[in-house]
Amino acid sequence: MKLTLILTAVSCLVLPLAASATSYSVGATDNIFGAGLSTPPAPGGGSAGSLPLQIGVTGIAYQFQYVSGTVSPDTSQSYSLDANGAPGFTFISCPGSISAYLSDNSFALLGVFLGSGGQSGPAPSPFDFTSTGTGVNFTTLSPQIGQVFFIGDGSNSSNQTQTFNVPTGATELYLGFADGVNFSGLVGQYQDNAGSLTMNVNAVPEPAPVVLIIAGSALMAVMRFRNKR
Repeated sequence: MKLTLILTAVSCLVLPLAASATSYSVGATDNIFGAGLSTPPAPGGGSAGSLPLQIGVTGIAYQFQYVSGTVSPDTSQSYSLDANGAPGFTFISCPGSISAYLSDNSFALLGVFLGSGGQSGPAPSPFDFTSTGTGVNFTTLSPQIGQVFFIGDGSNSSNQTQTFNVPTGATELYLGFADGVNFSGLVGQYQDNAGSLTMNVNAVPEPAPVVLIIAGSALMAVMRFRNKR
């Protein structure tokens, strides 16, 4: 009976702390390649759009949930897309310190982590979010600083909430979109974008030191109890 009570206490203590959810609006003109800059870039021509949504990092991981809204990468066409975008090969890049975006999903919601100095150093290699690479049905992803990652609606095809681990040294999280001529080449062409998405952003906090200490003490008590038996 004592062992059961101790194990129950330990299991409660070592569970991850509850994530804190905040709702944000991400506009269709939010240029993900403008993360950490004072002016968004458009080397591919057309409008550079606006700077991406910036969120101060407060957790060790993040989870996202699409709530509502639609976006369009071209108001002359009948686009009404949710956070997953539309099927279609995409490879968009930008000279700088942020990786390219490679995927089978065009105009999906994207994210990137940066440190306190903004964009610096060479760009990391891009994730391959196509069906022959990482894809978009992962459960956990660990991007590097400056490595653009697919968020979409925040769930995989099995309706599992996806978790994005914060890289060491990251202080800022940016959300936005990648656009360009035919979703290929250099970033640009935000002038005909419209709409916005509402997303719940969940920061998973680091366990408090006191919780870890108590959990460790409880585990030691379990071991002593077993040894006595």
